Amino acid sequence: MNNQNNPNKPLKVPLIIFGIPFHNVSFETTLSWIKQTCKRRKSCLMATANLDFALMASHDPEMKHILLEADLCVADGMPIVWASGLLGPRLKERVTGSDLVPLIARMASKEGLRLFLLGGAEGVAEAAAKKLKKDNPKLEICGIISPANIDFLNINNADILAQLNASKPDILLVALGAPKQEKWIRMNLKSWNIPLAIGVGASFDFLAGIQKRSPKFLGAIGLEWIWRLGTAPKRLAKRYSKDLLFLVNHLLQLLTIRLSPKLRYVQNSKNKIVISEYNGVSLTLHSIHDTTEAEKEMSRLIKLSSHKHMVIYPENDGWLNSAELGILLYLSNKCRYQKKHMILIIRSKRMDRLIHLQKLNTYFDCVTQYDEAIDILASKLNDEIRIKEQDIWKF
Repeated sequence: MNNQNNPNKPLKVPLIIFGIPFHNVSFETTLSWIKQTCKRRKSCLMATANLDFALMASHDPEMKHILLEADLCVADGMPIVWASGLLGPRLKERVTGSDLVPLIARMASKEGLRLFLLGGAEGVAEAAAKKLKKDNPKLEICGIISPANIDFLNINNADILAQLNASKPDILLVALGAPKQEKWIRMNLKSWNIPLAIGVGASFDFLAGIQKRSPKFLGAIGLEWIWRLGTAPKRLAKRYSKDLLFLVNHLLQLLTIRLSPKLRYVQNSKNKIVISEYNGVSLTLHSIHDTTEAEKEMSRLIKLSSHKHMVIYPENDGWLNSAELGILLYLSNKCRYQKKHMILIIRSKRMDRLIHLQKLNTYFDCVTQYDEAIDILASKLNDEIRIKEQDIWKF
């Protein structure tokens, strides 16, 4: 069933904003995705990312990698939503973790799904659980753990994992703060059979009344941060000033790149044919303007690739919008899953600078010539042959 016939099915193509992939979903679509994920029983990671996440990911390669491969990443901040309209299709709405948790509890109560709360200061998770149970009497909370506020590598993982595996929750809510919660989930994702783990930040504090939410009208106009700053100036002033500096600096760099000369790289198109000799296919990424076009374009490229290595040649020689970058990320992740390669042909200096600003050059194979793409594929083929030969000798 396609997305047009099923509006509650999240789009597969994320929008790359400030180097982070955000899925263009609403609260309703997110809850539908969570319900379906619990039914599939495949361990997934969901992130509720904001501007601070983008700042962290810009200098923390591990956090960047986690967010690039998250199964669902929602925009927990109005600056992300506002910026999306400048960089490509506009995000539908802000999906905040603190608003999402009560909705998850209500949905879980109706669907018979079990929640586990991990994190928060001593007593906070218990208070949050009481609030959720009070609002949803049929809700089953199968476990609560508040580990000491130490580095996640030093948390008593064995005991926590034993309790999680014994409790068998459907949804694990982790409130250890970013990036600790995302790194902890990623580290343990293959150690449990929990369908979904979500980093929820300060959500337990809000539910327990430790922190007060701003009036709804401030959140609606994107000024909730002013309320939070007023309630905890010492803790948040430095963070918000860094976030603002990152926002302004990133947008100025994007504008500078957008206005710079294209300085095209000239490719020898004859070498496109040679790619097929290495189980590869050369594909043109068409320019797109909205998420519906992005879905169609991604489906077209997947059909044409037929489980081969992909060499992607963008139609636009000077720029890639957030949806086009999202297609590249999706295809790259798909190729990794299939143990194939995706190589991006950079067509101009401007495009090269854009990819580097988003720090996607460390995640994609980026080249300026087809010859370079062929060299990568040849190296890949040699590695595969070498591995097969080693297996033969082992036998």
